[in-house]
Amino acid sequence: MKFVNILRWILRIVLLVLLIILIIDNMQTTTFNFLGIYHATLPLIILILSFLALGIVIGFIVGIIRNFELKAKINMLEKELKNKQTSSLV
Repeated sequence: MKFVNILRWILRIVLLVLLIILIIDNMQTTTFNFLGIYHATLPLIILILSFLALGIVIGFIVGIIRNFELKAKINMLEKELKNKQTSSLV
């Protein structure tokens, strides 16, 4: 178990170093233009991380919706199975 914890810490440190390298390499400013309505000049890394966060949030919301749909389907199938079992007993 101790080896696994050490391996996790090494992986975290490597990911942190890679993130720092990504941030340092993408500090140049860029202009963000949204449909000609909104213009912003900001560092590229801020733009990248913003869209990453937006993608994570959208994926999380879609996952939650899908989870509710699947739970509803499971409940429906369980009721259907229960009805078939009771009707076969009678």
